[in-house]
Amino acid sequence: MKVSSVFSFILPLVSLYALASPLASQETSPNPRAVLNRRYEQTFISAINYNICQKEWGGGEGGPGYVRMGTILAICHGLKVMRLNCRYYSPFEHINTHDYTCGELLVCMPTTQPGQNPDAGCVAISQPTGVLEEGDMDNFACSTGINIGERPLTVLSSITTDGKTNNAAISRCSILKSGTQQYLWDHAPCESESFIVHLAARTSYQACISAAVGYIHHRVGFKWHVLPPGKLINRDTEDEKDETPFSELFTIDKTQKRGPVDFELVVGE
Repeated sequence: MKVSSVFSFILPLVSLYALASPLASQETSPNPRAVLNRRYEQTFISAINYNICQKEWGGGEGGPGYVRMGTILAICHGLKVMRLNCRYYSPFEHINTHDYTCGELLVCMPTTQPGQNPDAGCVAISQPTGVLEEGDMDNFACSTGINIGERPLTVLSSITTDGKTNNAAISRCSILKSGTQQYLWDHAPCESESFIVHLAARTSYQACISAAVGYIHHRVGFKWHVLPPGKLINRDTEDEKDETPFSELFTIDKTQKRGPVDFELVVGE
């Protein structure tokens, strides 16, 4: 079975700031370009720590013409746009609002920490790729599907055993568009860390696994964890209190189940 290689941005399930990656280390770099490829231009986890306000609208010549700024808060408005409160320290102090658009292959991801101002980053997400080659042994089983509603979702997702089966039982795990061989995410070996995926509107997806040698033809239970990355603000009211509950943004499609695998979908609010 061919394992497709996809670009994915891996995040620990518990804490976004536990990530130790070259991208994270770039936030303290004097170089305003976190990566060289312009399609991933200015990749960062925290707009506040990265101080995107200064990098975008600050600077200039020294003296009275120099503009020094700090980033107070950042809130995602859609998948690409980040609304920022920027504090101007010089030439005179005031606060202004700016909109920043993440790079071509990046999305805006809420990364607010408990007790801190709203924060967000521009991060990379998985891109659909890969096929299941013909002639492989059919060691492949898929869950029931989830049908995405009228708005796309960017979520934290992970696939694990159900706790009744040894973690080593799953050798490969995938997310694909139902009824197709279009992989949104494909990983071997299957890891329990969460990953960011973009689920398109009005589309159905399934989680799929392959069993490891020694577990083939045995019952293998697994869970597909789907978690919101942060607050989902209602775009009409822009009021967090009026947000749509995460679990109401999609429905379960039980007709899509494939293979004799016990499955549970875990939805986090």
